[in-house]
Amino acid sequence: MVVSLEEWPEFVQPSNSEDAYNTGDKITYNGEKYICKMDGCVWAPDAYPDAWEKQ
Repeated sequence: MVVSLEEWPEFVQPSNSEDAYNTGDKITYNGEKYICKMDGCVWAPDAYPDAWEKQ
């Protein structure tokens, strides 16, 4: 996973479980901010909304 100094980096589609998002990870997706609610998340907020909390 690319590490960014930006607090809300753009969502990057994980290629496997090793670069998946985990609970508490912050992203920006389609101009909206989200926090991941599960470990091992490889889905975008529109693909699996239950894994993300919109801010």
